[in-house]
Amino acid sequence: MKLIQGACVFFIMFLSGCQRISPYRIEKPTSFLVHVTGAVHNPGDFEIVPYGTMEELLEQVQLHDDADLSVFNLKTILHHHDHITIPVQTFEACININHATHTQLMTLPNIGEVMANRIINYRDTHGFFQKLEDIMLVKGIKNKTFEKIKERLCL
Repeated sequence: MKLIQGACVFFIMFLSGCQRISPYRIEKPTSFLVHVTGAVHNPGDFEIVPYGTMEELLEQVQLHDDADLSVFNLKTILHHHDHITIPVQTFEACININHATHTQLMTLPNIGEVMANRIINYRDTHGFFQKLEDIMLVKGIKNKTFEKIKERLCL
């Protein structure tokens, strides 16, 4: 065993030119740069503490009124040279279930061609929906689907 260890030491010294191998030093950075663009008044590079969070970065950024932070986890840890784009809020028009076309109804989550036809047929047969929850009277639309689409519905 000692023979193998000695051979390894000799081989390493031989490859290194018989020079003493100095340990590799890793220096810790004192700050990270993160580039920010999008819905901000002051785009550019921002200095944060190493492995700072999105929340800490946003303290330095001047956001537009229509900036959409809902896409971010504010506890996300950032890294050196990350690029963050702050999106603009997009508002989707509500779909009037009493007047929507087949195509408009199909823009709703979980509403395909068949379900859009059922909604229109129900509306034509029974008249206008009186409240949003009435859409659950349409065959195939239950609580789970209603929860997914209710934010986009109006009368």
